Amino acid sequence: MAVQRPYSYSLPESLIYSICLWRRYRWFVQHKLTSLVLNDEPIARKTKELESRHEGEAIIVELCHPQSRN
Repeated sequence: MAVQRPYSYSLPESLIYSICLWRRYRWFVQHKLTSLVLNDEPIARKTKELESRHEGEAIIVELCHPQSRN
């Protein structure tokens, strides 16, 4: 198998959870308080930023058979 294209993807829910964990262990802010403060707009912006730098939460690799490459 040959790697055709590696890329990353961030699910907004997993990013929210990661931010909540980071704030809880860094500044001792409760999970419920952090999740109430976060909106959809900053999360969507952060996921696009992570994907553009290929630093998303999920790393996805498309594979293909070496003989079928174009």
